Amino acid sequence: INACVIELGGRKLLLSIIRDITERKRAEEELQKSRQRAQHYLDIAGVMLILLDAQGRVQMVNRKGCEMLGYSEADILGKNWFDNYLPEPEREKIRRVFNQIIGGNLASAEYYENEILTASGDVLTVAWHNSLLLDECGKINGALSSGEDITERKKAEEKIKEQLDYL
Repeated sequence: INACVIELGGRKLLLSIIRDITERKRAEEELQKSRQRAQHYLDIAGVMLILLDAQGRVQMVNRKGCEMLGYSEADILGKNWFDNYLPEPEREKIRRVFNQIIGGNLASAEYYENEILTASGDVLTVAWHNSLLLDECGKINGALSSGEDITERKKAEEKIKEQLDYL
């Protein structure tokens, strides 16, 4: 309901407009439920899921990503991925890989391994699967990546290699 007082012929009148928004409210509630379901699906994934916009800012991260990084979702969203969650020596190299992805050259980085930096200062090795995000016109506007912590596997592989080299 919208209402206002108007003056007409020296008389004050109340002008009101009433509009039925029941369908709009239902659609908004359904959209909210759909978003909650999607977030639930993302949160039960056993890997980090992260969405970066074309500038490398974090637009979405799931629960596993927050756990791996050691930050809350609020501390991650909107931050530049490269400046905040990668070890200093790796930043520019990984930024170049990301720019290739955003430039449409996904083939070179559809699968990629690199280190990330946690809130506690630990460094984890993560195996990434990357995909492009397109807007309604088909223009690339970001990347969605799933990352699996392979730190322990890499350490085990290195130990095996050292033992084989010793033989």
